[in-house]
Amino acid sequence: MSMQLDADIEFKMSSTKQPKNQSELKHEENPTIDKIESKEQVPSTESDKPLYQIFKEYVDSQNKLCEKAYPQRTKHFSDLPFEVVILILKWVVSEHLDMRSLDNFSAVCKGFYVCGRDQELWKLACAKIWGSNNINNYLPMYSSWRQMYLKRARLNLDGVYISKTTYAREGERSLDNFYKPWHLVEFYRYLRFFPDGTVLFLTSPDEPKIVVGKLKQPSNLSNLTQNFYNQFISNEQSIVKGKWTLALSKVCLVLIKKTQIKNTLTSKVGRKKEKETIQEQEHVYRMEFELTGKMNNQLQWKKYEIDTVNKSSNSVNTAIFDLNKIDFPNFYFSRVKSYSINSDAPLK
Repeated sequence: MSMQLDADIEFKMSSTKQPKNQSELKHEENPTIDKIESKEQVPSTESDKPLYQIFKEYVDSQNKLCEKAYPQRTKHFSDLPFEVVILILKWVVSEHLDMRSLDNFSAVCKGFYVCGRDQELWKLACAKIWGSNNINNYLPMYSSWRQMYLKRARLNLDGVYISKTTYAREGERSLDNFYKPWHLVEFYRYLRFFPDGTVLFLTSPDEPKIVVGKLKQPSNLSNLTQNFYNQFISNEQSIVKGKWTLALSKVCLVLIKKTQIKNTLTSKVGRKKEKETIQEQEHVYRMEFELTGKMNNQLQWKKYEIDTVNKSSNSVNTAIFDLNKIDFPNFYFSRVKSYSINSDAPLK
C-alpha cells in the first residue's frame, strides 16, 4: 500500500539497479574483450522508458486493466471500460481532493496504476486549487499535471490546520496572602479550508477530537439544510466564516463576524426609565500566512489585523497584532479521515 504521494516515483523506479545482462557478465569474465564487439551492442531502451509508459504498453497489449483471480460467471471489474473506471475515480477523489485514496488505488496493479496517472484527473485537481485559467501558464515548469499538484505550493483540504498556544497566567493571592498561584492556559486555533474558497476559523480551549466535527461542512446540500448550517455557524460565536486566496506560497484570509451589543440607558428625569439600544458591530479579520513544510503542512504567520466597524457611528478601529512565536505559533496540518470518507460530488 502506498504510504505517501511521490512526484518522482517513475524516475526512482526506472533508475533502480537493473540485473546485468549476458554481455556484461561476459565482459567481466573476459576483460580483453574486443572494443568493436562492445560498440555493436544495442543498448536496452526498456529501462529508459518512464514507468507509466511501460505499464501503458503492457495494458494495451493485454487489452484489459486487470485479470480475474478465479473464474466467475458474473461481470468483473476488468470488464468495465476505461472511461467508466475514470468516472468512478472522480467520485473516489471527490471535490475534497482525496488524492491519497487515488494513490492507494494506483498501487494495486499495473492497470490501476495507469488509471491513477490519468492526466484528466490530475488536471481537474490542479484546477480546483489554482483555477482553470492559471494552471496552463505553469505547466511548462513541470513534467505532468501530477507533478504540478505535488510540487507546487497548495493547501491541504482533507484535514485541519491546528495551532496550539500555551502561556502562564497569574492567579489571585490566597486569603492569608501566603502564596499566589499561577495557571497554565492552553487554547487552540483551527483553520479548515474548502475547495470553493470558503474557510472556517475557530478559537477554542477544546482539544481537536472534540472540535473537528464542528468544522465539517457538506457541500451538496439543499437550500433548507444550507440555511440551517449557516444559522449554526452564526450562532456558534467562536466560528468565523470567510474566504481564502492563494498566490504562490502566500495564503490570504478575509473573515467577517457580526455582533450585536445591547446598551441600557436610564432616564434621570422623573421616573426611571430604561431603554435598550442595539449597537451593531462588524469585525473583519485579515490574516496572511506563508505555506511551508515538505508536504505544505505548516502555515507561518505573516500578518494579522482586525477591523472593528461601528455602523451607528460609521467609525473603524484597526488593531494590528505583533506576531511573535509564543503568542502566534505556526499552524500544523492534521488529516481528518471523516472529511473524505463520503463523496458528496465527483471531481469536476
